[in-house]
Amino acid sequence: MVHDLASQIDLAVRGLGILSAPATSVSDHLKAGTLVRVLPNWSSPMEALFLYFPSRRHQSAALRAFVAFLKQRAHQ
Repeated sequence: MVHDLASQIDLAVRGLGILSAPATSVSDHLKAGTLVRVLPNWSSPMEALFLYFPSRRHQSAALRAFVAFLKQRAHQ
């Protein structure tokens, strides 16, 4: 069991397991045939993006700008 996506993809490419990952993260492997979809009827769409950060207090300007950017993109 591993917790980071890069390691999950690497292990799956090497035939050492299966993974659930966003299609955008594995699209090149799917196109190349190094990974194949299994159980396509059981995949779920990603309906939301979640951003976790410590507190609303003391946010940096960069974080505020990034959150505003994501909110704008979500409403397009």
